[in-house]
Amino acid sequence: MAQHSFYVADNLVSYYVINSGSSMSPLSHEVVEEIETLAMELGCCLEIVHAPGTLMIKQGTDGLSRGLWVVPSRQPQGFNQALFEAVPYTEALGAWAASFIRSKKQPTYLDPTNTLAVDQGREILTIWNPPPECARQTIVAFLFVWVQNPLNTEGLFLVPRILQRQWGRISRCV
Repeated sequence: MAQHSFYVADNLVSYYVINSGSSMSPLSHEVVEEIETLAMELGCCLEIVHAPGTLMIKQGTDGLSRGLWVVPSRQPQGFNQALFEAVPYTEALGAWAASFIRSKKQPTYLDPTNTLAVDQGREILTIWNPPPECARQTIVAFLFVWVQNPLNTEGLFLVPRILQRQWGRISRCV
């Protein structure tokens, strides 16, 4: 089984170039090929995580890129672990987020930890705040409901950009 390695970058260009596996720039493409070759030789799976630069500044160093998920149990306390928590939901946050979309429906918050929540999201505007590690599963479950009634079912997801590779391109509708 391959070892999973994480690299945190605050540069979106690097994030997209490495995740896509190619670049229009010959030099950047060569670097990406070297990274992929090295990962294969080492038998590891490299996961690139984007952390906004403001987060790096707030943390005080670029230490996020030097072992964010250090075992044991991924550092349950502290700033680094807070990166992987769900956006704390409040009514004010829901109203603010809903103000950016064109919907006449009143938003309904559904707790992503409730396994029945997705089925309750039919034909209404729902707001979700899954932790980044569960965002893909939550969005995919919602899409199964959405395809049954795409004109009346709406979902708004508040997810930190950490682990965006896992959920960022699930569907062209997302």
